[in-house]
Amino acid sequence: MADLQPRKRNRELFPDFTSPFGSLFNEGFSAPFENFNKLKIDIRDEGDRYFVEAELPGFKKEDIDVEYKEPQLTIRAKREQKEESDGKSYVYQERSYGEFVRTFQMRNVKDEDIEAIFEDGVLQLEVPKDDTGRADGRKIDIH
Repeated sequence: MADLQPRKRNRELFPDFTSPFGSLFNEGFSAPFENFNKLKIDIRDEGDRYFVEAELPGFKKEDIDVEYKEPQLTIRAKREQKEESDGKSYVYQERSYGEFVRTFQMRNVKDEDIEAIFEDGVLQLEVPKDDTGRADGRKIDIH
């Protein structure tokens, strides 16, 4: 389990009242928005494998790439900007576009046995562990 360490969310129970702006200047202006455009991902250690779930609502399977190259698992999703066509004009547009990438350190993985399924906007990966320490790296096919 030393290969992937669990992380607890940093939740501030008591705000900093010593400053009229609280901890805003300590965290920076972008802190409240730092997770706004990130892919939301959960990783579980199930003993002989890792189980990864990534929320990718609105993406198509063709827009998602998963790759393992020792020691990194990379999930990449790309959404193109919607063009105004047929005389349609957006009054308000809030959905993000561009490329979204998350990379995780995972050592001792059987890259040839990684399985990926994309269903109902959720990407599920089964990542088997390997004690031999051998991994060549490859692009993962999504079913």
